[in-house]
Amino acid sequence: MSDVNKAAFFNQERQQKVMKWVNEKWKENKCECCGSNQWILVDKLIVPPIYDNGIQLGGPIMPFVVIGCATCGNAKFLSAMITGIMDGVG
Repeated sequence: MSDVNKAAFFNQERQQKVMKWVNEKWKENKCECCGSNQWILVDKLIVPPIYDNGIQLGGPIMPFVVIGCATCGNAKFLSAMITGIMDGVG
């Protein structure tokens, strides 16, 4: 897959949808590590394997959007499905 295709999923429309969701839902947005309220939306999804008595290759996945503190690097993982940019993944 080319870099263009990799980046195409998390396009500007989806990024705006995530930011709208974050602004509606996240009331206390101060970083619990450093107190900053400056956050950066990472432009890639994180897809860790699910562990349930072992890791299944090719098994279900749980995609996350990542928002990181611009000051200290503390990261928040938000469900890509709950934020509304993905559905029916698994």
